[in-house]
Order: sequence, then C-alpha cells, then structure tokens
Amino acid sequence: MAHTLADYLRPDKDAPVSMERIDEVLRSIMITDVEQEGGMTIDETGRYSLGLVRGHAPRRSKAMFIGRAARERWRLENIAALEAEIAAVGQEIDRLRGAHQAVEAAIQALADWLASFPSDRDVRTAFDEAQEARRQAESKEREWKRQEEKAALLAREWKQIKQQLHDESAELDLAFTLDGCEQAQLAMKSYVRHVHELEVLYRETRHTEAMIAQQRERLAALETEIDEAKGERNRLRDETERLALRIAEMERTLAQMGADDIRAEIARIQERLAFLRREIPRLVNERARTEQRLMRLVEEREKGAQREAFARELAAMWEKSFAREAALGLVDLDRSRSLLEQAKEAKQRYEAVLKETRSSLLARLNTVFFQESSNLTEYRASFEPLEEQTKPEWTAAAPDDEMAMKAADWREKQERHVIYLDYKGERATPFAVLAEVERDIVLQHEYMKEQDRELYEDVILKSVGRILRSRIQRAERWVNDMNKLMGGLDTSSGLVLSIQWKPKTAETEAELDTKELVRLLRIDSRLLKEEDLQRVTNHFRSKIARARELLEERGQGSTLHQIIKEVLDYRKWFSFTLYYEKTNEPKRELTNHRFYQFSGGEKAMAMYIPLFAAAYSRYQEAGDDAPYIISLDEAFAGVDENNIRNLFGLVEQLGFNYIMNSQALWGDYDTVPALSICELVRPRNASFVTVIHYRWNGRVKQLMVNDKEWETIET
Repeated sequence: MAHTLADYLRPDKDAPVSMERIDEVLRSIMITDVEQEGGMTIDETGRYSLGLVRGHAPRRSKAMFIGRAARERWRLENIAALEAEIAAVGQEIDRLRGAHQAVEAAIQALADWLASFPSDRDVRTAFDEAQEARRQAESKEREWKRQEEKAALLAREWKQIKQQLHDESAELDLAFTLDGCEQAQLAMKSYVRHVHELEVLYRETRHTEAMIAQQRERLAALETEIDEAKGERNRLRDETERLALRIAEMERTLAQMGADDIRAEIARIQERLAFLRREIPRLVNERARTEQRLMRLVEEREKGAQREAFARELAAMWEKSFAREAALGLVDLDRSRSLLEQAKEAKQRYEAVLKETRSSLLARLNTVFFQESSNLTEYRASFEPLEEQTKPEWTAAAPDDEMAMKAADWREKQERHVIYLDYKGERATPFAVLAEVERDIVLQHEYMKEQDRELYEDVILKSVGRILRSRIQRAERWVNDMNKLMGGLDTSSGLVLSIQWKPKTAETEAELDTKELVRLLRIDSRLLKEEDLQRVTNHFRSKIARARELLEERGQGSTLHQIIKEVLDYRKWFSFTLYYEKTNEPKRELTNHRFYQFSGGEKAMAMYIPLFAAAYSRYQEAGDDAPYIISLDEAFAGVDENNIRNLFGLVEQLGFNYIMNSQALWGDYDTVPALSICELVRPRNASFVTVIHYRWNGRVKQLMVNDKEWETIET
C-alpha cells in the first residue's frame, strides 16, 4: 500500500480550513519513488514532481513543517535563538569592556608608579639611609630580644599569679564568665524572692500559731464555761431537788402560811431553768465549731511547716546556684560582700536585662555569636551548654502546686550556655580574653609610643630631616631666583610679578605651625631640647593619625608608607601666593577680581610667567643632562610684541627646550639666540601641506634649501 503525506503530517487544530479538507489534500499527495503522470509525488529523500515541474527540497539540518502555525513556531524559535545570541554577545562585550578597563587601570598604575620612581640621587640617599637604618634595626632587634626575654619573664610571673588566684578562688564554685555571673544574678534574684516569700510564710505561720493559741485559750474558756454550766446545772439540779423538798415543805407550810412569796420564788426558779435549757445547747455547738477550727489550724500549721522546709531547701539551692554563677566571673561584683548583697547589686545593675525573656536573650546571643564567628576564627569560638547541677530528689515532693512551680523555675534557670575562646592554649570566656587583649594592647601601645619616639628621632630628625631641610632651602632659593627673573622683565605696562612661599598654620593644637616646624628641623637634632623634640614627635604623630582617619572615612585603603609619604611632602606645608606691582602702585596680591581687571596682554603675562616658573621648578629635580621640554599651542596669543620678546627671553633664560605654534608668531627676537622655524603652507584647499624650513641665528632669519644651503631672508 502506497504512503501519502497524511501518514507523516497532521493538520493543525486552529487552522482556518477544516481538518477534513486538509487531510484530503495530504492524502492526495503520494510518497513514492515512482513518478505519476498528472499527479504530485514526494519521496523520502526530498525530491518532488508535479507534472512537468521537478525539484528537490532544500537540505536542512532540522526538519520544518508547513503551515501557518509551524512557520510561527519556527519564527519564534529563531527570535529566541537570536535573542540568546545577542545576550551572549552582550555578555562577551561586557567582559571585554571590563578586561579593557582593567588593562587601562594597570597601565595607569604602571605609569603612576614610573612617575613616582625616585631619582638616582634620591635612591643613593635612601640607600645610605637604609644602610644606617638596617644597622639601627639590628641594634633595635637585639634590644627587642632583650625586651622579649623580659616579657617572657613577666608572662611566667603573671601565670604564677594567675594560678595562685585560681587556687584561692577554687572553693568559691563560681566560674569567671559572663553567663556564670548572669545566671548567678538570676539565681540571686530568685533567691531574694524566695527569701521574701519565706519571710511572708514565716509571718503567716507565726500569725497562725497566735490564732491557734487564741482559739485554745478561747476553747479553754469555753470548756471552763461548760464546766461551770455543768456545775451550775448540777447545782440547779441539786437546788431543784432541794427546792422540790422545799416546795413540798412549803406546800406543807402553805397550808399554814401565805403562798404569794412562795409562788414568786417558784416563778424565778422556773425562768432560770428555762434560760439554762436554752444556753446549754448553744454552748455545746460552739464547742464543736471551736474543735473543728482547731483541727483546721493544726492541719494548716503542718502544711505551713512543710512549705517552710521546702522553701528553705529551695533557698539553699538558689544560694548554691548563685554562688556557682558568680564564680563564672561573667559580671563584676564586690566579692567582699555577702551573697545576698551581691545578688541585690546584680539585680540593681542588670535590671533592664532581667525584663527580657530567656528565649529572646538566647536568640539574641545566638544571632550575635554567628555574626561574629568569622571575626573570632583564630580564637576557635564555641557555644557550649554549661554542665547542669544534679537534680535533688526532694524537688519532686513539693507540698503544693505553687512550690512545684517554684522548683520547676529553679530547674529551668540551671540551663546555661557559655561562649568559650581559645587564648594562649587555654579555654577562657570572652570577658577574660578581652581583659587579656586589652592589657596586651596597653603594653603594646606603651611600647609603640617609645618605638615611635625613637623612629621620629632617628628618621625624621636625622636622615629624613636632612633631606627635608635641603629641599626646603632649595625651594626658598628657587623662590628668590624666580622673583629675580620676574623682577628683571621689562614689560610694556610696567607689570612686575613676584611669588611668595607662605608657611601654613597648624590645623590642630597637637600640630606645629610650618614656620616653627621648619625652624626646629633646621636645628641640629643633637642640640634640640627634650621639649622641642617631643613637640616635633607629637606633630608628626598627629599628622599621621589624622591622615589615616581621613582615608578611613573616605573608604580608601592606604599603607603606612603612603601615609608617611603624604605627611612628609614638604610642598603641602606651604602655599604659593602671587603678587603683582605696577609703576607708581604698591605691591598687591593677585586675586581673581584684580586679574579680570587686567588687559589681555597683562592676563597672558600673569598666566605665562608663573607657569614657566612652576615648570622650571619641576625640571630642577631632573638630571643634569635632562631636556627641559615645554610646548605651547597658539603661543602668547593676545600679548604685544615687546612682552612677547621678554617672554621669549625668560624662556631662554630658564633653559627650556620648546615647541610652539602660532598663526602670526615667528619667534625671531634678539632675546632668542637660535631657533628652528617651520612654516606650514597649504595651497587653496589642496590635499597636501608643504613645510618650509627657516633658521634664526639671533640676528637674521634664513631659508633652508636642500637641507644644506641657506639664503638670508631678512635682517
């Protein structure tokens, strides 16, 4: 059976044409290697025929289906692939841009390093100083070893004292840790509370005993009254019998005497008997109630005695717990006082901490511990639970729920977590380590102060001091030379410029004014007084500390060598001030306001002259055979001829090797002894530029022909 295209393709469900119609079309296309006349055939290799039309489908690495939905999927896949390629290319561009920036930064760093490389003379001076410093360092190293041996001796003595202290405090059963003291403080708080409750319970017991005594007295009184009532009853019974006899006697007598008095007496006796019949049952009931109340009071007394005994045991455990916590040394308490007074002191001092719940404090401690673990790696910090006390058996026999809750509260407070650090081969609490580190810092600080003083004396006042003195003296000579040069210029407007090198004032109380500092540096260090030496030392120490603080505030990291280099840059100790003077006018400081009042030529002179002076100053630090190269674009624009002549004379006087360009300037002035001149000529919009060479010998300008022959152009 022949296959059709319907065996390979399925119509799309959302096609606008019905699926049945598409299926009929697909079934009409045969898939066979035999061509059929009048019909359309396709084989599995991609060849097709339709009447006279024959061909082959384009070869693709991936199959493509026909239809609108298939084309849409293919288009979306291509878009996604292209977007992925664009993203990859963008990432590659970013990577290359970052690499380019890194290379540029490295090139700039190398250029800065090359620019900052010292001259041979400075290197020789530094080498000599380094040799001297090395010899001094060896001497200091020997001194350091002696100090180290002394420190080792002190360390052994300190360990002996520490061991003695540990032996003497071993019986206190109190770890010298923060958790221990906090737990002791919590235990003492509970101890004080239980003591207070014990006092209340004791007062209640005493009150109950007093009430029992009162009830017993009342019971005795009631028993006395009952006995009296019984005696009265017996007496009344006897009296009744006696009265009955008397009645009988009186009845006998009544017959003989009057009966009114006898009847009255009988009525009184009957009334008394009726009262006794009513009172005796009431007294009997009162006695029963008193006996029941007495039994209740006895039970309460026994229960109170049990609570008192339990409370005393619990208070003793709280006292032991507080003593154990105080022994950890986590809080600073007055150990000379009693445990109760220490507990009151801890409660008063840490009342704010006690308001927080145990869970919140533990959560905060965990958070801080994990945050600071990276900073405590060298100490191998560990967060360990403290060994709990053995649970006493009597805590399970609480007399009531209240005491059971208090015992449970005590058991809960025994759970402790302590942070331990490894320091000098021993396990210690952070407080102990902090105290040791602070003591080491103080010792190192005192040692560094002495080392700093020796450094400032040996380096700044001796080796570096000599270089600073020579540089400052050279700068002062340069200022005088520049003022002589600028004062000798004959400008058309009579403008004379001068510079002044002003020493800066101190920025803080610990620093010296530059003038005073230079004065002290110029004195032989062997002749300096101790007070002056200390002032110079404090000055540079303050400068270095302030420079380090400024760099830290700006987030810029810098080495101590860079900071010292910055502080010892003597050029920053002074400020240059430019002055001007005109004919028949006093000397004034050249401010921006006065500069803008100058003419164009005067402005140019005021800019060029200090510029040449500054360039000359920098070239003075170069070697003897180094060229003094400067270049000017549109040189001396806006300056009149006479001033241009003077400026050329200044350039020659300073020994510059210069390259200048200008539209109108030739440079053929009598102040210039020799000059090579190149005229650039471009004929009307030509595609080339012609260079015409001239030579000025100080008197005439000559045209150079064929690099050998010269023709005089003008005189």
